[in-house]
Amino acid sequence: MASVNEILEKLGNPTSEKEFKTFIININAKEVVVSEVIDLSIKFLNYFGKYLNHNEFRKELYDVLKSSYDICEDIGDLTDILLKTTILRLIEIYLSYSSISGNAKESVLNILGSSFGMLDPAAQIINVSLMVDPIFNDPEYKKQKAKREEKVVTYKEIQEISDVEKQYKEEIHQYIKTLTIDLDKQNEQLETLRARSKEIGQSLGLDLSSKQYRELEEQSVEMLTMQMTSIALLGEFDDNDLSPISIN
Repeated sequence: MASVNEILEKLGNPTSEKEFKTFIININAKEVVVSEVIDLSIKFLNYFGKYLNHNEFRKELYDVLKSSYDICEDIGDLTDILLKTTILRLIEIYLSYSSISGNAKESVLNILGSSFGMLDPAAQIINVSLMVDPIFNDPEYKKQKAKREEKVVTYKEIQEISDVEKQYKEEIHQYIKTLTIDLDKQNEQLETLRARSKEIGQSLGLDLSSKQYRELEEQSVEMLTMQMTSIALLGEFDDNDLSPISIN
């Protein structure tokens, strides 16, 4: 029988068996069968094959597992969530490393969306792994990542998130969570999100012209945009419609 230790060994033992098991037990789904989650997680990790020997891949996959467990509400959706979260994360790394932004970034996402939509999970994983493998082997990338992680730790130590920001993020998260994303109405839904953001900001007494509010709103827009991108990249196509989904 598969065990948590088998997952941890594949990930380079980043934490204890007891702590990792709490991530599984705390999944917010109606019925959580620990053995089923373990089996699905191992099957997912096995897609990466030789890349599991790479420390940078293991770090990312560890974070993916934790975040996917955190948002999973139905165990039947876990594999799909793991795949979407991983592919989106690796593509983010690729785009950031390549300094691609604006229209160029949009073009890349459109190309990726058209190619990934019709590939099986193993092929999707191989494609994105090939894209980021040279990045993870670049000493400069590792150096810059270490600096960013150090800054994050320092920031957390000296900066506490205000209660107002926490409340704003909770409310906007709930709004996005209940939103039925329609890729044909991306611009309209982003505008609706901005309107809802302003309503929440005003109700919490935030100054809508302040840097604090603008940053919160942009984070919300980015959150929804990334969800749209994920759906576009890994959208399921029926037999009658194999055309790629465009990303606005």
